[in-house]
Amino acid sequence: MRNVAQILLLLVGLSSGLVGCMAPIPMAEKTAGVVLPTTPVADSNGKKAATAAVASEPSQALVVLTEAAAAVPAEVAVDEASAAAIVEPPAVQLLGYSIQVGAFSRQDNAERLAQQLSDAGCDAQAVETDAGLYRVRFGDYPSAATARAEAERLQRQDLIADFYVVAPQTAPLLRQPEPVLGLRHELVVTAQRFLGTPYRYGGMSEKNGFDCSGLTLTAYRLNGLELPRSSGEQYRVGRPVPRAQLRPGDLVFFAISGSRISHVGIYVGDGRFIHAPRRGKPVAVSRLDDSYYRKRYVGARTYL
Repeated sequence: MRNVAQILLLLVGLSSGLVGCMAPIPMAEKTAGVVLPTTPVADSNGKKAATAAVASEPSQALVVLTEAAAAVPAEVAVDEASAAAIVEPPAVQLLGYSIQVGAFSRQDNAERLAQQLSDAGCDAQAVETDAGLYRVRFGDYPSAATARAEAERLQRQDLIADFYVVAPQTAPLLRQPEPVLGLRHELVVTAQRFLGTPYRYGGMSEKNGFDCSGLTLTAYRLNGLELPRSSGEQYRVGRPVPRAQLRPGDLVFFAISGSRISHVGIYVGDGRFIHAPRRGKPVAVSRLDDSYYRKRYVGARTYL
């Protein structure tokens, strides 16, 4: 009987300990100051950067989130980490707010204004609308107020007349029901518009001509994305993509002489790419399996 009594006392003690360990945390302590739905967080440029849980007391949020993470089985945590590694962010940033001016029926008038603004340091480009008119767009501003202030400054200098501020959300990347697929199509269509444009070293416009990286930069910029200026830098910031997995809108790179990246084109599908070849040769379509380019092919990069 003495042994039975000891066992009973031991069981009672264990039961009390279990109840103590499993005692629920008061709801006020679990949720005080914590808003669990994720909320967009803006970076210093006013662009959407990430989502995060918001808490008035960071230490409380840390406790709640740490406890929740501890309850996730190890195999689930591993799967989530693998998924996070697969879903990579775009290699290039969306443009911010921009300024749009003019409504020209003649492309050369739009190009003339774009050149005047570029000479003033605005890096402007003529954009053809669906209605067949030409407008001029420039700028990459962190907010609508900043863009408006710059436009008003240019008005005071009589460089522009009426204007309106274009929000980042109007870029094709955010308009399409299938964002990446839609953007890839837009990039190819934009590049096709420039077929036949003369080559010009340092050129970045249909009127004045393109060099190879000026063409790729312009096609991306007109679709709301910003690339570096040189082919070497464009190669450096992109994510590698095997040749067998190339998709329209990816960029293909070549070392024309030596081992240094010196040429780039926009892949359009079926082994073809659009590029500004060299002096005396206008923007054209070439094939990757052409012997000249096959020997000089270095690799491809994606930004989407």
